Amino acid sequence: YEYVPGPFMRMYCSAKKNPNNDFLLIIEEINRANVAAVFGDVFQLLDRKKGVSEYPVAASEDVRNYLADNGINDKELCIPNNMYIWATMNSADQGVFPMDTAFKRRWEFEYIGIDENEDGIKDYEIPLQKKEDGSHEWVKWNDLRHSINDKLTEMKINEDKLLGPYFISEEKLKLVEGKNEEKAD
Repeated sequence: YEYVPGPFMRMYCSAKKNPNNDFLLIIEEINRANVAAVFGDVFQLLDRKKGVSEYPVAASEDVRNYLADNGINDKELCIPNNMYIWATMNSADQGVFPMDTAFKRRWEFEYIGIDENEDGIKDYEIPLQKKEDGSHEWVKWNDLRHSINDKLTEMKINEDKLLGPYFISEEKLKLVEGKNEEKAD
């Protein structure tokens, strides 16, 4: 078998070779995988002081060869201070892997609320119902979803079940932009 570098290793090489530039690795929905299995020894590299891994890990022979092919002669791996890792997760999502406290404490968490970025859709209107004359009654999508969310909240429904601004994608909202009756159905 031949060693094939993944996104982390490719980003690591770029960061090591270009210390004056910043590099960002984004992991979407990190808790959809078993993070202990996915991160392996890299887990230890997440402990950082001044942006650099505090505890290096030994690079395997395959990794050392890959690094050497890229002009990096490190025997140990340490995330450099110009490499950042951001991840998203939905902690209320069902069917995801739990993360232990040791893994979680290596991250800075930032809560993003249900109404975050709603300004991007505030002016979009959607057809609500067809009138007798065949035209439609229109309502602002943001007002409708707020009304639905208010009712769901009264019913003690958890926030993860509420409608976010992009429950209807911006692309779909643009289809009916301008109260276009032909596109309303």
